[in-house]
Amino acid sequence: MNHFNPFLAFLEETSIHGGKHVSNSSRSILRRIIWGVFIFSSLSGLLYSSIRLGIELSKYSVKTVYKFEYKDFLEFPTLTICSACPMDISKINRTDKRVEAAIWTLSKWDLTAAPYNINETVSVEFINQVIDQMSIDMESLFLNIKWNGEDYKAADVLEVAKTSNDRKCFVFNGKNYQAVNGSFISEVSGMEAGLEMIVDIKQTYCPGGYFDTSALQIYLHPRNDDDPPRSPKAVLSPGTASLIGLKKSQTVYLPYPYKAIGDRYCTQEANYSKSNCFNECVITLVRDLCPCLPPLTAAEEASVKISLLTEDCNSQELLNSLVCYEKHIVKLTRKAQKSEICHCPDPCTVIEYETDLSFGYFPTRADSQRLVDLGVVPDISYPRENFLKFNMNYNRLLEHTIEYVPEYNLETFLGTIGGHLGLFIGASVLSIIEIIELLILTCWTKVIKIFTPAEHTTTKVKPIKN
Repeated sequence: MNHFNPFLAFLEETSIHGGKHVSNSSRSILRRIIWGVFIFSSLSGLLYSSIRLGIELSKYSVKTVYKFEYKDFLEFPTLTICSACPMDISKINRTDKRVEAAIWTLSKWDLTAAPYNINETVSVEFINQVIDQMSIDMESLFLNIKWNGEDYKAADVLEVAKTSNDRKCFVFNGKNYQAVNGSFISEVSGMEAGLEMIVDIKQTYCPGGYFDTSALQIYLHPRNDDDPPRSPKAVLSPGTASLIGLKKSQTVYLPYPYKAIGDRYCTQEANYSKSNCFNECVITLVRDLCPCLPPLTAAEEASVKISLLTEDCNSQELLNSLVCYEKHIVKLTRKAQKSEICHCPDPCTVIEYETDLSFGYFPTRADSQRLVDLGVVPDISYPRENFLKFNMNYNRLLEHTIEYVPEYNLETFLGTIGGHLGLFIGASVLSIIEIIELLILTCWTKVIKIFTPAEHTTTKVKPIKN
């Protein structure tokens, strides 16, 4: 009895190339062996490629997609605007020698530092009192604010920022404002729209000493950052009108298990700020080195623990801590940025803004004279020495996106596997169905053999006639 052989039937009828050349018994043995070697080699190549593909999948490889999209509108960035000299000497009595000691003993220049013994002449309380009295206020700093040609009061759109350094800063389009009013939106590009500010930085009344620069520093950053970056996007001098063109770009990383930058993973935590994470870590480390530092952030101002740490410090210890801060802050920040300390994950979406700057003189001599005539300024030189104007908006409503996507998803995986199957053995999805059919028939044949009784044959023997 001839038993059904499903394997031979598969080789004869399969769509996989080469099988019938092996199963055809009418061909010579040598030819069948050669075809068997070819098929084995092809299967080996398919197995090797499949293993390599599996290894690549286990690496969670990504590829980069670049997109340039024109938008109907773009959200305006959060601006932190800082005065490099946040003090107004006209607010206090400068004839007090203790004031001179407080100002010049803290000078960053050895040439201008006065030979005062600050520990003997002034107290920490007096220094803080002088700083509070001289501190510039929002209303006198911002003379005019416009958005898309509409006037706004400074108190309505700005909030005071407490930063981890000596800058007096104000936030435009910050998270507190957006929580109530929503974000400012740019629907028209160009300098005719967007933000316009006229600022009096009060260089004439800058006390000098520790504050040796008079300028307006502008920082662009995500709204969740409580502290601006250490490097401003623009530094504006008095007597200038500045046009600041914005370009927005964003980088979108894939979350775990895909890697974002190097061997680091990104986080999708809501309202997460890498800058806040770094600043909190760095400030904690620098305070361990410089224990008599005054509160550096709004959170520290509200901290009873920080107040208890600094209330027993004298003026010399305060001065030493300020010097200590200047010595260590840059070094610690650099280590944090290199992830040597303060291991803060990257956000999965990073938004950045680039700026183009151009300048002109401001105000004109006629405008300066008009301000003198109106009694706004004391003399015609004051506006050129103290006033500045800037306009900021997007050059174009264009968003540049760098997006990391999986190198292999379901479609690419099936396409790659299908390509390998077709290349090495000429197989397809139907071939896989044929293999499944082969397995089913093979198993069924084995079951039939097990449960079918063996056939017995009998031979009839004719009796021998005598």
